[in-house]
Amino acid sequence: MDMGQINVNQLEYAPDLVDFMPGANDIDIVYELMLRQRDVALSETLEQLSDIGSRTYLYASSYLVCLEITITEDLVSKLAKLDPLPIKFIFRDSTFKDDISLKDETFRKLKALIEKNAGASKPTYTVEFI
Repeated sequence: MDMGQINVNQLEYAPDLVDFMPGANDIDIVYELMLRQRDVALSETLEQLSDIGSRTYLYASSYLVCLEITITEDLVSKLAKLDPLPIKFIFRDSTFKDDISLKDETFRKLKALIEKNAGASKPTYTVEFI
């Protein structure tokens, strides 16, 4: 097999090759996503949330970008406890593969945990999938 070729089976184990441009790193991806937001200065702070995951970032203390390959219950619980709460959560659609129920369950769990943790002050936030 030519080393320049990638077969379909290899792509299963390399989701970044499917989801992103070759050679792009997480920081490139976060900034590209921020370019798509309205009125977000690219000079804002970018923080890696290593206590949540190895590929989870908080931009401008308001936009959470989760590039993790796998979503776990523990990860969702940690995201819901962030304070202050981000105004937008951005997840990789491929993390959920074709499992719509997992995607829906994660969204519902995140919503319920945020409401529980926020108490009476119902926060406004959105969830986006890339």
